[in-house]
Amino acid sequence: MSNMNAVLMLLTTLAIPAAAVAQVGHGPESSPYRELMSKQAASVVTGYLWGSQGRVNVGPSNGPLAGIRYEHAIGTPADIQIGLSFAHLERMSIDPAKPVTTRITGPISQDIVMMETGLSLVLMGRKTWHGFSPFIGGNLGVAFETGLGGTDPYQYGTKAIFAPHIGFKWYPVQQFSLKVEGRDYFWRLSYPPQYSTGVGGLPAVLPAGDPGTEWTMHPTLMFSIGYTFTR
Repeated sequence: MSNMNAVLMLLTTLAIPAAAVAQVGHGPESSPYRELMSKQAASVVTGYLWGSQGRVNVGPSNGPLAGIRYEHAIGTPADIQIGLSFAHLERMSIDPAKPVTTRITGPISQDIVMMETGLSLVLMGRKTWHGFSPFIGGNLGVAFETGLGGTDPYQYGTKAIFAPHIGFKWYPVQQFSLKVEGRDYFWRLSYPPQYSTGVGGLPAVLPAGDPGTEWTMHPTLMFSIGYTFTR
C-alpha cells in the first residue's frame, strides 16, 4: 500500500505543473473568442441598391440609400430587427401616347421609403471571434414611393418586399459595432393598362399576352455603425 501511495503522490506532483501549463496556454486572456454582451443596438445605415428595372426599365433601381435600424437579441441564437430607410433611385419614363421613337425619356428620379422587420441567425451565438460575429437571415416589409416620379402612367405605388441577407458585425469594443451586409430585395412591378393596350393606335409598350407584372431583384450592399446596449 505504501508503494501505491508513493506512486499516486508522484503522479499528482507531475500532473499539477502540467495542468498549470495547459491553463496558461489556453487562458481566457489569449483566446480569440469573447463573450458578446450586446442585447440591443441602434445603428445608422448607408448603402447602394442595384438591380433590374424590369422588362421596360420603368422600375426604380440603381441608387444610394440611408436609414436607421434597431436590433434586439432573442435568446442566444437570433436578433430581431426593425428598420426604416430612404432610397434615392432612378428609372426610365415611358409615355405610350407618343410614337415609339420618342416615348422613352430619362432616367428620372424615383424615391422610395422602405419599412422592414427581420430576423438574423447569429452563427456564433453570443460570442465573437477576434471581434467578428457573422449572421444570416431575412427581412419582410413594405416600400412606397414618396412622389409620382414622372408624368407617365407608371407608378411604383406601394409594394410588399422581402430580402434575404448575410453579413458580419465587428466589435472593436463592446459598445460599438461596424456592420457589413449584403441584401437582395425582391418586389413585384405592376404595369399600367395603357402599356398593354396602346394609346391612339400606337404600338403597345408590352407585347400581346404579357402578364403586366414581374418580380425584380435588387442586390444591395450596406454599411452601418451602431451603439450597443447590454440590457
